[in-house]
Amino acid sequence: MQQISQDLHKSTYTETTIIPSCCYEIFIDFLLEHTQGAVEETILHESGESLAQFKYYPREHLALVSPAQAIIIRSMHDPLETPLYAYALESKLDSGEAKSTASIESTKPALDSGVRDSYSISSQNLIQALESLAHTLSQRLDTPVGFAYRIETKRNEDWIALYQQSISPLECANYYIRASWHPPLETLQCAPESSALDSPALASCRDFHPKHEIIINPALAFGSGHHASTFMCIEMLSHMDLRGKHCLDVGCGSGILGIIINKQGGIVEACDVDELAVIETRKNFAQNAAPLHKIWHGSIDSRPKSQESASLDSTSMSQSPLDSNIIKPHTPESPIAYDLVCANIVADVLACMHHDLFHVLKPNGILLLSGILESKLAWILQIFGDMRMLEQHHKDEWVSLKLARIP
Repeated sequence: MQQISQDLHKSTYTETTIIPSCCYEIFIDFLLEHTQGAVEETILHESGESLAQFKYYPREHLALVSPAQAIIIRSMHDPLETPLYAYALESKLDSGEAKSTASIESTKPALDSGVRDSYSISSQNLIQALESLAHTLSQRLDTPVGFAYRIETKRNEDWIALYQQSISPLECANYYIRASWHPPLETLQCAPESSALDSPALASCRDFHPKHEIIINPALAFGSGHHASTFMCIEMLSHMDLRGKHCLDVGCGSGILGIIINKQGGIVEACDVDELAVIETRKNFAQNAAPLHKIWHGSIDSRPKSQESASLDSTSMSQSPLDSNIIKPHTPESPIAYDLVCANIVADVLACMHHDLFHVLKPNGILLLSGILESKLAWILQIFGDMRMLEQHHKDEWVSLKLARIP
């Protein structure tokens, strides 16, 4: 029991790839039953040379072709040494079910005698057990059944830590944007040159003096600032004086552009057709101490009236601290008109929204469009030809536009 527990904390694991010559579903069922763990099904698009690296049972070469249906099992155990029942025990340990050595015995499956060799399959290692299965199937089906397998040792990484390290802080115009697990910029600026805080992603931060630091944790809602379309919007917004201006972020995603609009002095409203985006936006506004004037689930035409503002997303302002910054509009019954509308979506959606985007703008109001592929630029310019072009920005294969409504 102690040895098995130690195995679960090894720095490496084994990845066993199995390619049955036939009876694929039977192999899958067998592995699921006797390992009681997860298996991965995949298609190997490998060359014949790569398939030659596999070992075979029976010994003679099997007729395997590429692509091939394969089964992958990942475990802390050695498939050539560890008894099969230990795989099931590992699964139970992961779920907190195994308490004592007696649990080992309980994981030994009750097998059909027809799928036994001269000794219990549960006492065989993984490859031996598969050989027993193939042998029994060959006898029952009166046709050769075999499999190929490859065993690889891989490093057991901390995938969460690796993911977090991959999300680097971002400098854009007057803003320093980071995830909450990265140190604040002031910490980096105060740290000695030899500090472990130094990294290629942060090396230039010491001489960078932004007006604002923004915390955005990557989530399912789009918008961390790294994508070219978001980056260009941040650049355009950072040069705008929005003090006292009424602004709308359409398709708000994570809320990052709305937060920057607020930092530039704007009074922010936001909307998104994805309910998760509404939740993330409210969370990120609160995390950055940015007041959010109004937010709703839906598009421009779904904007709630004043009496609905206290119960946006079916959540009362008094019930959630995330709602404490939502302020009722001064003239809620009047048709709203915005000084600035920002829509970072995709070209096809922007084209469909042309009418709504145009008519919620005040005369001379500014419209920022982003998420436009260069291949669709001419089409978008034609659709929004009733507006005056102010700026056009290109980054990678993306384009962002700054337009003004003609009075």
